[in-house]
Amino acid sequence: MRTLVIYYSKTGNSRVVARAIAKKLQIDLQEIRCDQYLGAAGDLRAGLDNILGRKPKLPQIPDLDEYDQIILGGPIWLGRPCAPIRAAAHQYLKSKKSVGLFVCGMGPDDLDSAAKELASLLDAPVDAVLKAHGEMLDTPEFKSLVEEFCNAMSREPTTA
Repeated sequence: MRTLVIYYSKTGNSRVVARAIAKKLQIDLQEIRCDQYLGAAGDLRAGLDNILGRKPKLPQIPDLDEYDQIILGGPIWLGRPCAPIRAAAHQYLKSKKSVGLFVCGMGPDDLDSAAKELASLLDAPVDAVLKAHGEMLDTPEFKSLVEEFCNAMSREPTTA
């Protein structure tokens, strides 16, 4: 089974999670770029887009159809999955059979609700969810969560 991790990272925490998953499962990585969210003006635009539920248009991912399994993740902004990840769920995952998700917050608050909101955007069942926050990224707890998530993603996918 071919698997791809698609992620967005503004501060680098989600990149750490995506790379840890990709390394453990020995799979491909695809970073989402959203230049409109760079700099101080980008921070304001990102917050406004998240509040209003707007999603940026993302570029196509070449050969996406060759992947049987997608892992999607990124940060939580203002208590919700960030706009680029919501857009990715809409653009890239509508027809995927096997999906895993991860969300990253600055702290443990909002992880559960953001993961549920992200899962609700998908047509496919979610095989595994990893919830991490910045304070835990270099801890044994984080390594254990990644291990558990990767084990769940290695099992046969859930069917609807």
